[in-house]
Amino acid sequence: MQLEFWPSLLFYLPLVPYLIILSLRYRGIRYLTAVNPGILASGIASESKSEILNLIPKRFVTKSLLVKKENYANITFIQNWMNTNSIRYPIIAKPDKGERGFLLHKINSKKELKQLFLTYPIDWLLQEYVKGPFEVGIFYYRLPHQSKGNIFSITDKVFPTLTGDGVSTIETLLEEHPRYRFQVETHKKHNFSQLQKILPQGKTITIGSIGNHIQGCMFQDGESYRNKTLETQIIQIGDNTKGFYLGRFDIRFSNPKDFQNGKHFKIIELNGVTSESTNLYDPKFSILQSYSILFRQWKIIYQIGFANFQNGIPLFPYLELFRLIKDHSEYRKNLSSIG
Repeated sequence: MQLEFWPSLLFYLPLVPYLIILSLRYRGIRYLTAVNPGILASGIASESKSEILNLIPKRFVTKSLLVKKENYANITFIQNWMNTNSIRYPIIAKPDKGERGFLLHKINSKKELKQLFLTYPIDWLLQEYVKGPFEVGIFYYRLPHQSKGNIFSITDKVFPTLTGDGVSTIETLLEEHPRYRFQVETHKKHNFSQLQKILPQGKTITIGSIGNHIQGCMFQDGESYRNKTLETQIIQIGDNTKGFYLGRFDIRFSNPKDFQNGKHFKIIELNGVTSESTNLYDPKFSILQSYSILFRQWKIIYQIGFANFQNGIPLFPYLELFRLIKDHSEYRKNLSSIG
């Protein structure tokens, strides 16, 4: 099985000895909680997606609305928000507290939205659906002594497609595909209404449009997008995001040339200290290359956290950190049991 499909515990196992070395070198592990002082515990767990998006210069962020569970009784304000911003279905719904595409839904109607609220009574972040069709993840960092940040990596997100043979159903093609068979249940769920359809010979269709690995997207290195203009624009955004030193911007756009010119794109999410430089999941990379990226990322995390601590940023108390992680784990477990 390719590294990108390894279970998380197995994938991160080789990182543990290196984290121990870093913790001994810096005499502590909580420095990662001081990396992003503008985000709860720097983004380890239970951080609010809506609060994080509010840190970013507004004109670069996709239109979003936080819906608190206590406001479910009267949701006319959602339609008002959509009307005011000229938004139509589909829209994206994601838990305000979540990660790795957990419970992310593409909502096609008011009826589906009501059903979602009924099934999962939590705080939801609703977002305008930015069609793309292109999406990247840009990993940014800035060392506290630097006046300007850096782009650590760019990940190109490749949405899954399927090509027909004129004989097999979509369900059969999914089950026999060398890549999609590892996430076949996810792909079946996304394409439930057409599983028994037979695709004509050579016809290609898109079977997913969510830029998340859990949702079937493939990550590959996106260095081909990098140029001076794009770097300058993204770095300026990162530098002007309050209380932020390290994390990944997830960005959608419709024209690659415009994007490289720093224009016509929208940030749909910003992930904090535990986000990944997702280019490490590129199937073309060797295991050594992937772990090299992961180790360099965590070295920078400790460098930033330690420097911020020395500059007066407090560390998250051990007891509160333990409680935060425990509560978030139970939150996810409870929601997973519903689905």
